[in-house]
Amino acid sequence: MGAAADIFREQGLDGASLNDIAKRAGLDRATLYYYIESKEDLYRAVVEDVVHDNVNAVEKVRNGEGSGADKLSQAIHLLMDSYEKNYPHLFLFVAEDFGRRGQVRRQGRKPAAAAAVEDWRTQLVGLGDAYYSALKSVVAEGLADGSLSSQLSPGLVAHGVIGMVSWSHRWFKPEGRASAEEIADGFTAMVLDGIGVRRG
Repeated sequence: MGAAADIFREQGLDGASLNDIAKRAGLDRATLYYYIESKEDLYRAVVEDVVHDNVNAVEKVRNGEGSGADKLSQAIHLLMDSYEKNYPHLFLFVAEDFGRRGQVRRQGRKPAAAAAVEDWRTQLVGLGDAYYSALKSVVAEGLADGSLSSQLSPGLVAHGVIGMVSWSHRWFKPEGRASAEEIADGFTAMVLDGIGVRRG
C-alpha cells in the first residue's frame, strides 16, 4: 500500500500505472494483477478505511462534550492529525476528489464489477457529505451556545473550514517546518479569531 500511495501522490490517479506501482513495490506486474484488477481498485484500498475513520471521529466530536468552539477546534486538530498519520493516503482522496468527479473506470469491467465501483463512488460522496454535515452541526451548536459568532450560515463556515484544512494537501509534508499540530493550532486561531466571540 505504501508504494501505491507514493506513486499516486507523485503522479496522481490519472498518471499512475500499475506497472509503476509494481516496480516501486519490487513486484512483477503479473503478481500485482493477480490481486488487483485496476489502479482504481488499489486506490480504493488505500483511502477507504482512512476516510471512514475521519467521518467517525468528527461525528464523535459532534456528539461529545464541550462548546461548539471547543468542538470545532477538536475537529480541525483531528483532521490535520489524520493527514499526518496517514500521509499521503488521505491527501489522495482530497487531491483527486475521486467521488465527486466520478472518475471510475467502467470499460472492460463485468457488470457486477462496474456496479461495485459505482457503489463505492456513491459511498465516497456520502462520506464526504457526512463529514460536512457533522462539522456544520458543530458550527451551528457554537452559534447557538454563544461560543461562535458569524454572519455566515453554519454550512458556509463548515465549507470554509474544510476548504482551509483540506488545501494543505498542496503543501503539507510531515517532515516540513511545521507539524500537523502546529498547523492545526494556527488554523484554529485564525478561525476563532475571526468568528470566536471576543471576551472582556
